[in-house]
Amino acid sequence: MLVAEDVADGRDAVVVTARTPVAAVPCPVCRTLTAKVHGYHGRTVTDVPVDGRQAVDHLRVRRLVCPVLGCRRQICSRLSAGSRSQMSS
Repeated sequence: MLVAEDVADGRDAVVVTARTPVAAVPCPVCRTLTAKVHGYHGRTVTDVPVDGRQAVDHLRVRRLVCPVLGCRRQICSRLSAGSRSQMSS
């Protein structure tokens, strides 16, 4: 799930600006809930055309810190609570 912040209807493209929700999510390794933010990063993806125009999604994604010191994944980026995580050490 993403939270839509803006939709711009341009002549050549429909641009959606969205962010991840602020709710706590489980660490994908140890499953401990966390909402502690390490930082943010942006992603831009193209989506299926809308009304014959290009659709572009600008996403603001949280990088979260796992609170469990022994967990092998200390920082994770989650696109949304139900999506796969991209992990970094």
